[in-house]
Amino acid sequence: MMDSLYMTYLEETEEWLQQAEECLIRLEAGYSIDDLNALFRIFHSVKGSSQMIGYEDIGSLTHKIEDMLDMVRKGRIGLDGQMLQLCFSGLDHVKQLLESKKTTTGHESRDEFAHAAGLLEEEIDRILNANPETGSGGTNPAREDRLVSSLKGMKRAGANRYGVCISFSDDIPMVSPILFMIFNQVKDVGSLVYTNVSDEDLYGASADPNLSSLFMIIESDLEEAELYTYFDVTYVEKIAISDFTEHRMLNRADSFGRDSRRFFDVFFQEFPQMRPVLFQDPGNLAREEYAELVREQYRKILEAAGLIPFDATGYDLKPEIEAFYGLCLDAADGKRSLDGKLVRTLRQKYVELFEKAYGYARGRYFYKIYIAKHASFMEGLEGFVERMDKSGTRSLLLDFSRLEMIHESELNRLIGLKRRLRDMGIAVRLIVRHSLRKRLVNIFDSIRAIEPFELFDTETDAALGGGISFAADET
Repeated sequence: MMDSLYMTYLEETEEWLQQAEECLIRLEAGYSIDDLNALFRIFHSVKGSSQMIGYEDIGSLTHKIEDMLDMVRKGRIGLDGQMLQLCFSGLDHVKQLLESKKTTTGHESRDEFAHAAGLLEEEIDRILNANPETGSGGTNPAREDRLVSSLKGMKRAGANRYGVCISFSDDIPMVSPILFMIFNQVKDVGSLVYTNVSDEDLYGASADPNLSSLFMIIESDLEEAELYTYFDVTYVEKIAISDFTEHRMLNRADSFGRDSRRFFDVFFQEFPQMRPVLFQDPGNLAREEYAELVREQYRKILEAAGLIPFDATGYDLKPEIEAFYGLCLDAADGKRSLDGKLVRTLRQKYVELFEKAYGYARGRYFYKIYIAKHASFMEGLEGFVERMDKSGTRSLLLDFSRLEMIHESELNRLIGLKRRLRDMGIAVRLIVRHSLRKRLVNIFDSIRAIEPFELFDTETDAALGGGISFAADET
């Protein structure tokens, strides 16, 4: 596994050193801030990857050169012939040290290279120590084992905010060098706001070797499309970037205006009435009274949908509504044979259309959902209901699929809450998943005479109501 990482390190470092030499040649011909910044980043990258792979001699020398170049960038010293010569010498020494890692060169030659590099470091140190605010001679140098903390502590930079999720390939030998490379790229694109990775994951002995992904929130002036290039490094399998910038998130937010609410009010009132027709006896579609039901529903729902503004929630449902009711009317008017294939198609489209509409309203309007995570759930549920907009809520869906049982005291409070909500016109429906929670099902069956509860296998079933499970009838 290390062989693969070692080869990657050698290939990338040789490429970086070639780029560094090209930058130095151009700088020798004339000053360029772009070439200076590029040279700084190259030595910074070589330093980081060398330290990660264990080549401290290369890491130490490139660190000195990086600090010296940083002083030049900040205007504390000039980029004169001496500076350029030191950089050229440093580059040659790094090449020699790198070559010695690749060959069976004897210890004497390696010691000679290391000694020469040490002398160069001392010469650079004299420059660094002359400016105590920077680099190795500074009073507040950045600790090499605190890269993540250092990035988080930097001043925020960038007009855009992004969430970046990166997954690594299964054959990655060591994750910490790749993380190091990625975090160093963050310096070039902006600033780090948050990450799920700590300094311990980079440097610590207890770092998780099975870490398979990285999540960051960064700020940058770059556009989303530009960022992929910076994070597409070795052993990165997938990159997902989402724009978290405030005004762009608000532009994507669903708009529940008056017309959208009216549409969903009509839709959720009318559409569930089609469920027993399709899932209990679809042959009824051919009867005149049911055909009239389909026509009336279609008219009401389409009329309400026609009022929705182009950019408002629910506008994109209109074509699917037309397609679904078009099939229903063809069957009701005898234009298409109501065979098994058409019934299956209608059921599938019915479920898809409801789930899409429900997805827009879920948690925001008409339907509220509360997930009970432990047996003592009532205090949290009562607080949730207290905050709930009861005037705009039709159903409260309680997901009990994580519970093994319910205590008597909690059950009594639940009964009282259900009755209070019923008086407000709000239905309470339970998601239990019958096959996995038989004990809970038996508890609610035992109190049916006292207070009946509607139990459902899935959230979609609970939203629709009526006690019919899609999973139970697929014919």
